[in-house]
Amino acid sequence: MTRLNRQIQALGIEMTKSILTDPSGQTIRDLEVKQEDLIKQKQDLMDANGIGSDYMAMEYDCQVCMRHGLFGRWRPVQVPKTKDIKRLL
Repeated sequence: MTRLNRQIQALGIEMTKSILTDPSGQTIRDLEVKQEDLIKQKQDLMDANGIGSDYMAMEYDCQVCMRHGLFGRWRPVQVPKTKDIKRLL
């Protein structure tokens, strides 16, 4: 599993570099195919061991700001209302 995670991570870095070096986009398409294969291998490995696909998914308390509701030393996060955000911009 660790090997697959590292390979997926390395492909992500290669994909980012390829955006700058291959304007045709062929390299990124090839890397995406490799990445999809590695993700499938990882999912198959997890399925074989009874691990759900959402095993490492983050669970957020606030679906607006995608945070756990805490900031700094246990202070609740105050999510500004849309009109307040627009006013700040």
